[in-house]
Amino acid sequence: MNLAIWIIVIAAIILIACIKVQLRAEGGVGETAVSLRIAPFTFKLSGGKKKKEKKAEAKAKTAKEKEQPEKEKGFTGTLEKVKKFKPLIGETLQLANKILRVFRRQLLFDRLELDLVVATDDAFQTALLYGGICSVLYPVDSIIRQYVRVKKGALSVNADFNLNKTKFDFHLFVSLKVYNIFIIIMAIIVMGLKYYIRNRKQLKSALQR
Repeated sequence: MNLAIWIIVIAAIILIACIKVQLRAEGGVGETAVSLRIAPFTFKLSGGKKKKEKKAEAKAKTAKEKEQPEKEKGFTGTLEKVKKFKPLIGETLQLANKILRVFRRQLLFDRLELDLVVATDDAFQTALLYGGICSVLYPVDSIIRQYVRVKKGALSVNADFNLNKTKFDFHLFVSLKVYNIFIIIMAIIVMGLKYYIRNRKQLKSALQR
């Protein structure tokens, strides 16, 4: 009986660990949808902001701009605080790089696709824009494929001299399984503890000043 219970528990843990958590972003000109998919369940995260929300954000932005001179007064004090942590900057960057490498190993791009059609009112400008975009996007796409795992990817850039406006369509599906998330959390905890133990005295002295 005990053996059967242990088998059920282990099987349940394995099933939970293999559940996929996928973030999806897709759309085109004027429309973008973001959703989160956990196993068979899909949750919509966004599909465009409402007009009221946009107005509220505009008002908040105006208020922040008015407060900007007051914030600039405290810039000098903030700069002094940053200088206190200067000896730790190098090791902090190394820690961030290690964490990014862990993410890179665990993350999977299930779908990374972009279909871009370049177009403007002027044929010459269209040709120039097309050449500039190609010179940037294709090298970036190559670099991404070198550093992260891409299951299904496609990049298509074309010029259309019959249109007068650029259009695009993209699909970005990024996923992690539950055990990948667990590995990332444990790696961050272990590396963070090691970082704190090595720099405990410097951190305390910087915070106490």
